Amino acid sequence: VVGIEKIAEALGDEEVVAGVLAMTKYNNEALEDYWQRAKSHPLARLVKLCDIQHNSSDDRKLPSEADNERLRKKYRRAYEFLKY
Repeated sequence: VVGIEKIAEALGDEEVVAGVLAMTKYNNEALEDYWQRAKSHPLARLVKLCDIQHNSSDDRKLPSEADNERLRKKYRRAYEFLKY
């Protein structure tokens, strides 16, 4: 686990650090709270939308169809939440 201070030191740029923090999901955090924070920061929102698109690609299929369906639903919900 890398602390906020180490992230800030490594990245330097305050806007990039804010974006990284906005797109970081914390333990026991509700998905909607996480998505709302990411949505509120333009860089974080863009990165999360790209991440969702990548994770939703057919190249990323899991061995279990049940897991694939669960993740498809999660990514669809996240995309719909973040897109506007």
